[in-house]
Amino acid sequence: MTPSRRLAARAVGGVVAAVTAGGVGKNAVEEDVRRSCPSAIAARLVELGVDGDFVSDGIDRLKEDYGVEEEDFTTMKTEVYSVYLVGMAKNPLAKTAELKELSNLREALSLDNMQVGQAHADAAKTFYRD
Repeated sequence: MTPSRRLAARAVGGVVAAVTAGGVGKNAVEEDVRRSCPSAIAARLVELGVDGDFVSDGIDRLKEDYGVEEEDFTTMKTEVYSVYLVGMAKNPLAKTAELKELSNLREALSLDNMQVGQAHADAAKTFYRD
């Protein structure tokens, strides 16, 4: 299933829900589509692999497919990185391969040092809260 089909399916589902609920309008449909973008980022990573040749381009296309602003999209990518990091930290036996995968994930998501730092801080809060 391609992202554009998923986008269309979510939009249709949102329209049906809006009409059923008394018609919330176009903004509600657009917001529903935007909320599904982080899941699409994760799915694209699984589909292409974090070390795939065109994974960064595939991730970047999602921004346009889901109509997300650059700042919001960067935040979403940082959150995806943070969730992966928490999952990795919960495994008591981190392996060298996982560290390489984390580095590949950073490259695939095109994150800079500040964004990675924020993701690590967010992951630490989540890890110690759980």
